[in-house]
Amino acid sequence: DLGRDAEGIAPLFGNQHAIELNTPLMGGEDFAYYLEKIPGTFVRLGIGNEKKGTSFPWHHPRFNTDEDALPYGTALFAQIAVEFFQRQ
Repeated sequence: DLGRDAEGIAPLFGNQHAIELNTPLMGGEDFAYYLEKIPGTFVRLGIGNEKKGTSFPWHHPRFNTDEDALPYGTALFAQIAVEFFQRQ
């Protein structure tokens, strides 16, 4: 069960494209401080594509983004906003 935070993913892309991490990744992100103040969620958009040579991690000198993934992220954030306001 992906929980309430991932509900917007299934209608757009199907459940197979939503992954809930059982073990958190401990990056240097300060987003948790925002979540102490207001409800929210953290989304990691898959922007790597081995065929396009964009699979290098952040801070790697060859890091690049598969920009074809960006419309999917935009659609997801719009869906999350719609669902949030529907619950208000």
